[in-house]
Amino acid sequence: MGKRKSTESSLPTFFDPDDRATRRLRRQRALFIPKYLQQEAVGAHLAIAAQENAFKIATQWAGLETSGALAQHKETSIDTQFLDQLFGTGLGYRVKTASPNAWELEHKFTVAGVGTAPTAAPAYP
Repeated sequence: MGKRKSTESSLPTFFDPDDRATRRLRRQRALFIPKYLQQEAVGAHLAIAAQENAFKIATQWAGLETSGALAQHKETSIDTQFLDQLFGTGLGYRVKTASPNAWELEHKFTVAGVGTAPTAAPAYP
């Protein structure tokens, strides 16, 4: 049986390595999936200043989740703030009212047989 390759990296991360074990114990899903964050970070779709702003906003939200501050609120009461701050301000997604012919973010999208869901499409090509 082969050895497992190390996934350690010198890149900055949102997660403390011990955090994964804690989430497993609590049977709680992560707000951001570390594997996908690392994959997307390699692509560097944003300019440095925009990337730093997006990282600041994402770490703020990760900190709110880690501290338990988000658990005090119903998801539906803060979902618009999350979408506006992270996807709008941080990642540059546009809403219909700001860009009627080329938008990527819709706060409530109706899915037949399911209901409404917040949605976003990639802002980069």
